[in-house]
Amino acid sequence: MAVGDQEAKRVRADAVLAAVRAASPDPSTVRELVATTGLSRPTVISLLASLDRCGVVRRSDLTAENGVGRPASSWEINPQAGIVVAADILVTSALIVVAAVDGEILQARTVSLDRQEREARLDEVTEAISTMVSQSEPEHGDLRQIGISTTGIIDGDGAIQRSDLVPQWSGLSLGAELSARLGAPAFVDNDINLAAYGEFVTRRQSGTIRADGDLLMVHMTRGFNTGLVLGGRVHQGRQWNAGEVSDVL
Repeated sequence: MAVGDQEAKRVRADAVLAAVRAASPDPSTVRELVATTGLSRPTVISLLASLDRCGVVRRSDLTAENGVGRPASSWEINPQAGIVVAADILVTSALIVVAAVDGEILQARTVSLDRQEREARLDEVTEAISTMVSQSEPEHGDLRQIGISTTGIIDGDGAIQRSDLVPQWSGLSLGAELSARLGAPAFVDNDINLAAYGEFVTRRQSGTIRADGDLLMVHMTRGFNTGLVLGGRVHQGRQWNAGEVSDVL
């Protein structure tokens, strides 16, 4: 399957999952999902089968409408589908959020990062995430994914190429380190890029922007930076610093 086809399938699967999640706690029939997503019935059925194999959704009890006729196939989020973690790592603190796959926020906590040495700081982040995960896993399933936003120029492998605010982390393969320590895939990107993509996904799922649409986010605090989504994907540039306007200024 070509990269473009894979991305298109991912977007369609995301739309189906979002529709199932939006109806929760009530189950959704295939007919309802077709109406909500605008996808064809065979496509919805195929995507549900893929999500089922991944353990994200499951068939609910089959019920016939008004107790008459053939039961409709209904789907719901698997309560044991697992959890995901998002963390925004700043200079002296980190906001960590743990959520179930159905979108329920299980925990949200701001922790202080008191130690600034390279490894000690990484240990603090890892320990904080690990503690929150261990409190959520028994009921909701295993940790599936970690998403990290942080300051600096981040390459496609989740390594911090340069960080002016946290120079001791320059050159750190943060994604690989967290994945190895926590036992789940870890995605890392620049905080402004992920803020822009988060805004894009929210609008995409609400139907106010197309899956292949564009979005520009302007962020002005200590510096002037932008996050750019082109064709539904974050534009990072050849040097991974697209949007770092402050570098130019």
